[in-house]
Amino acid sequence: MSVKDEECSTKLYRSINAFEFISLSPGIDLSRLFEKGMSKRHHARFSTKRPPSNVVSKLEEIAQIDGRFKVMKQNGIVRLEGIETRIVEQLSIDIEIFEVTSSFYIVEVRKIAGDILEYGKFLNQYLKPSLN
Repeated sequence: MSVKDEECSTKLYRSINAFEFISLSPGIDLSRLFEKGMSKRHHARFSTKRPPSNVVSKLEEIAQIDGRFKVMKQNGIVRLEGIETRIVEQLSIDIEIFEVTSSFYIVEVRKIAGDILEYGKFLNQYLKPSLN
């Protein structure tokens, strides 16, 4: 099975159309109309030229750092769930990858649960640098 066949069978990303792409612009942020309680601090988007399989591999590598996360993949969403027991509420993060073109992707990261400082550290020290 080729890498292309494997990607199609597991579908690690979702293609987006022009309207969806335009709606991702911060200047056209309509999320307040539809999403209650979702702060910009709990949500981040950035672009990458790395293919989805590479992004998911990097997420799995990051999860292995200090054995802090377990990785679950379902319906095009990768979830990282904290496995530390000393923290009251474990950090849980959903990552979704959108294909804009065959060589350009948008990575959307959402904090589902856990400490906002831990989320910021994960995003800025581990995820973004590893994908740029």
